[in-house]
Amino acid sequence: MPFILRQKNVANDYTDGEKRSIKITTGADMVKKINACAPNSILSLDIFSHGTPYSLNFSVNENENCGLVTGWVAKQGLRFHYSSLEDGIYNFSADSRYVSDINFNVFCNEARIQIHGCNTAKGFTPGNTLVEEFSEQIYIANKKSLT
Repeated sequence: MPFILRQKNVANDYTDGEKRSIKITTGADMVKKINACAPNSILSLDIFSHGTPYSLNFSVNENENCGLVTGWVAKQGLRFHYSSLEDGIYNFSADSRYVSDINFNVFCNEARIQIHGCNTAKGFTPGNTLVEEFSEQIYIANKKSLT
């Protein structure tokens, strides 16, 4: 099912409060839009994206991820894992961002973050997966997330 149909199905689950659907093109775009929100104003964040256990994959150019990634070690592992002689070097653009770049104080105390994308929870290298990193960062911000 295409992401747009999934997004519409999930939007129907929310009956109270303001709903906004925002198209994100890069990790930098995502971080900027989240961080522009007022403190304690986001109750729920649903992300629809392709992914890996360590990144949300937004791409403008082939073999160049401009999405959100858990950290530097994950970037190196993903570069190694996805680079090949046939396809070339997999890299991250200047528009990629770390999960820790998000200001988690904009989330309400009972915020819920859901990632609707393949492969974003189970990792294969050391370090936090995307889901673990979101959980850790929202915990550091002293929120009681339902990630």
